[in-house]
Amino acid sequence: MITLNFDPELEKNQQEANLQGLSIEAYLKDLIEERLTQTNTLINYNKTILSINQVQK
Repeated sequence: MITLNFDPELEKNQQEANLQGLSIEAYLKDLIEERLTQTNTLINYNKTILSINQVQK
C-alpha cells in the first residue's frame, strides 16, 4: 500500500511554479538562489556592522 502525505507548502510551490510556467525543480532552484542571496546580503550587512562597532571601540 502506498501512503501519500499532503504537504501544503509543496502544493503552494507547485501552484506558483505552474503560474510561472516552470517545473517544480526550476521554481525551487530559483527560490533557493533568491533566499541564499538574501541570506548572504544579511551576513555581509552584519559583518559591516561588526566592523563599524570594532572601529568605534
